[in-house]
Amino acid sequence: MKGELLTTGAGMAMILLLGACGGGVCAAGSMCACPREYCGDEYIFETDNGKAFNLQVGQEIVERLADRLTPVEAYTTDPSVLKQVSEPKKEFVSRHEFATGFIAVGTGSAHIGMVYQQCEESAQSPCRFEFLVNVVRFPKTTVAVQALDHPTVVTLRVGESARISAPSERTDRWNVVIDNPGILRWSVEPIVMPSLLEGVIEATGVGTAHLSANLQAGQEPWWGNSWKLTVKVVS
Repeated sequence: MKGELLTTGAGMAMILLLGACGGGVCAAGSMCACPREYCGDEYIFETDNGKAFNLQVGQEIVERLADRLTPVEAYTTDPSVLKQVSEPKKEFVSRHEFATGFIAVGTGSAHIGMVYQQCEESAQSPCRFEFLVNVVRFPKTTVAVQALDHPTVVTLRVGESARISAPSERTDRWNVVIDNPGILRWSVEPIVMPSLLEGVIEATGVGTAHLSANLQAGQEPWWGNSWKLTVKVVS
């Protein structure tokens, strides 16, 4: 069983998470000074038009478009998956922009977008920008595992699930393989989350299985071009 994926972000070591740490601080609303429409776990811009992104339930994605001095409307195709938290609001960071946030409230997929209301369409300056967002839910409890320069071994019980998080760069392409699908399977295939490659494995039988990844394309990261995880499953 294997999955090929394009990963994003960077980290110091591979960790295994039995669950989730929850959404971002800003998305959760605690200890955050900036409004929901401005701060999020992922940010998308005009240059991302047509691309796909991944979030976990509770995280927020912020959409930013240049202010063309014309009204802007934002939308979500499925508010049960991605809920819009505000109408587009003007702000100034490095340029004048419209910004609006969407929070992931349920699993599934939805398109979000912004449309300039008074706009003459052209290839260089489209009037509509749309993005696909896939939302997953991870288990709740969390445990960290050793860094990549040490053998990584984890013990699970049959029926338990474990969230995997590994560092990577945006342009890297990895081949991830489970060598014994009778003992271990993906309940969430490896996907690109903000800053990390993440997935969820589920223990389905007693024995030992190995999860390994090899860099297929991209610049070799400082910690190496492969990693391996040994999972021992007990009853």
